Amino acid sequence: MTSLHRWLSVGLLMILLIGCTAPNAGPASQSSATPNAVPATPSAATPNGDALLQVIAPAGTTGFSLSDLQKLPATTITIDGKPQDGPAVLDVLKAANVTDFKEVTISGSGSITLPKDQVTREVILDFTNRGTVKFAATNVPKDSWPKDIVKIEVK
Repeated sequence: MTSLHRWLSVGLLMILLIGCTAPNAGPASQSSATPNAVPATPSAATPNGDALLQVIAPAGTTGFSLSDLQKLPATTITIDGKPQDGPAVLDVLKAANVTDFKEVTISGSGSITLPKDQVTREVILDFTNRGTVKFAATNVPKDSWPKDIVKIEVK
């Protein structure tokens, strides 16, 4: 191995180590929610978009930060042999004081509308490694899943 290759290898290793130890590295550096977690206290949605996710319901809008979502009870589903972890959409709606609905539209990079009977405990917001959430469900084909969810509209 030449001296140049060694220096490049050391430099790459340092970059990787710095990235792994950086503060606020996202969900991988934070503890995940457990079924016994304290319910989230969502913050009011702000006009400047400080909330990661907004639940827009006829009674009003509620904003959730990543931390708020992580405090909700965690649900794990398995798709194609891979675990998907995050709060059930039903738990997010409950935390937003939504008690009844006809359908929800979950939007981000793409969107999906589900009638109430399809919003089961196995329809979740899966935590990503980028500090966002994506849609995941056992009853919806994976190629239909929206990513980087920012809004749930309730009707």
